[in-house]
Amino acid sequence: MTNNLQTVTVIDNNGKKVGTTYPKRARGLCKKGRATFVTDNIIRLTDSPMCNSNYDYTEELPMDSINNNFISEATETNYIFFDPRKWIPNPDCEDSNVVERYFIKSPIGSGMTEVITLGNWMYNWSEIMPKDFITVKPNTDYEFVFWANGVENDRGDASNEICQCHVMFPTVTENGELLSGYDDKLVFKLNRDFIEPLKHHNGWLLFSIPIHTGDSELMQIRLVSMGAPFTVMHADKPEAYLDLEENFDPYADKRPQRHNIVFKDGFPTNKWYSTANLANESKKDSKSGDYVSRFRQEILNSIDIDVDDIADNIAESIAGEIDAGEIAESIAASIEASIAKYLK
Repeated sequence: MTNNLQTVTVIDNNGKKVGTTYPKRARGLCKKGRATFVTDNIIRLTDSPMCNSNYDYTEELPMDSINNNFISEATETNYIFFDPRKWIPNPDCEDSNVVERYFIKSPIGSGMTEVITLGNWMYNWSEIMPKDFITVKPNTDYEFVFWANGVENDRGDASNEICQCHVMFPTVTENGELLSGYDDKLVFKLNRDFIEPLKHHNGWLLFSIPIHTGDSELMQIRLVSMGAPFTVMHADKPEAYLDLEENFDPYADKRPQRHNIVFKDGFPTNKWYSTANLANESKKDSKSGDYVSRFRQEILNSIDIDVDDIADNIAESIAGEIDAGEIAESIAASIEASIAKYLK
């Protein structure tokens, strides 16, 4: 799987490295004509004062620290961060809300970190949102970043669970009436494969939700869950995790749900898709596959067919269409299939 947080090297017109950035910012520079791609992971600045031969370079200079207005304008991202202390249960869902704020051992670094878990395995519609509206700039792009865990159950498919991020732009009428903007909300589905996370680490997923404000100056974000616990944790800027190990569940394609910290191992131990059960199955499949493969080769080696003798006894009109070797392969495959079925 591609790592969305790989670095891109930035060079000047003379080929000298002036910094590094990440792919999204690199594409933004190139789209605005301020850089061009040299390779997939190298871009060249086209109108930077750093291209001047009199410029005093440093060997390692992060893109964010380059004192250059056009780079700042082109690459600066407006981030919205998740702070558990500033988010509350949505009062409108008071009768169904299941929300808990607590500390856990940090899955990203050392020490403890505070998280919020909303929702449960039942059908309690649960929502959390910031205490106050978020003030934003009109016609501006923002990124809402956070780490998420859980959000899926083992009941079959996405129709049995809800895990979403809702973004609304409230407005105030001339009469002072506040309109929530709910009917025009943006909906981002976070479960299954609707949105690809930036990173996977120890069962946690790093999300970055792109938001364009349009003509709005106010924003409200809600995180929604039903049918599975959804745990949310603060995330820094995505580039802070460039060196963080990317790791995936080795049995993800077999499990009906994602890792969830509700369980000690991330998954129930008494289900068929527990880590122990899937590991044992994998070992059995490996041993059976090796045995069948060896047996098949032995059969092929032991079958002694005189191709010339067979050809001599077949009508000349079809002799060229008979492949004795293929016949031997077919016999061996049939025996192999029978053995494999028996071993299962």
